[in-house]
Amino acid sequence: MDIWDRVRVDAATLDLRFGLDDPAETGQAFGQMTPLIYGTSAAPRVHINVDPAFDRAILKGRVALDLSFVPFMLVPPFIRFGWSAFWPDR
Repeated sequence: MDIWDRVRVDAATLDLRFGLDDPAETGQAFGQMTPLIYGTSAAPRVHINVDPAFDRAILKGRVALDLSFVPFMLVPPFIRFGWSAFWPDR
């Protein structure tokens, strides 16, 4: 978890067009995605666009993720992980 604290998401974009064989299943899947879609609308750096296709089975999309981190700041968490995972117990 220390590693994720040192990585910052500068921007995230998801453009997705999807459809299932059954239009009812497409609507149900889209309904389950709505908390993610509309819950992130207040975040200025996250843009999610989901377009359901009720007429055919399709999965098409684009994802862009911009991260920033200082590599030196990742060294202590990796050392702690290596120490706890690979060092023999005394």
